[in-house]
Amino acid sequence: MPELEHGKTSALTALGVLSVVLGAFWLIASVWSGLHIEAHQQEVAHYERYGIPQILTGFGVTGAYIDAAMNFVLAGALFAAGVGLLRLRRWGATLARGYAFARIVASAVSAVFALVGPIASRPGPAELETFQPLQPQTVEFLGTRFMPVVWTEIVAGFLLSTVFAVILLCLLSRKEHKDALS
Repeated sequence: MPELEHGKTSALTALGVLSVVLGAFWLIASVWSGLHIEAHQQEVAHYERYGIPQILTGFGVTGAYIDAAMNFVLAGALFAAGVGLLRLRRWGATLARGYAFARIVASAVSAVFALVGPIASRPGPAELETFQPLQPQTVEFLGTRFMPVVWTEIVAGFLLSTVFAVILLCLLSRKEHKDALS
């Protein structure tokens, strides 16, 4: 019985536990992020009177909802894969690999959308001039530091969102882990 071969299954058990815990956490986080989009829109709307432009507009809002829904589905798949790994089932490993590939692709697509949104929505030099009498620090930030901050957040977000997927792919490709599954 593979369940009794502790030496061969401890890594799979650890992956299963992590998958269940992270899947549950990301399920909650994806629901929260979907609910937070509208709250963010309402909070930022009152800053426009101070000359601070709304960055999350139009297709960006739609993309944020799509991203939240996609993350919800992926989190559910990770949770289910974790249950399968804990039970030492091949379908759990297959689902975990499918999750990992989908997570990497989804993170890359999200990164592209996250980059395109701020570039399309940021004010140009002429618009920045109209902000100057109101908030000089805002003008300076949008003109010099906004894009480096955007790039840093997008690259860090991509790396952090894919690290567990890469770990899953690496560990589940090992022969001893494949052999321990029924």
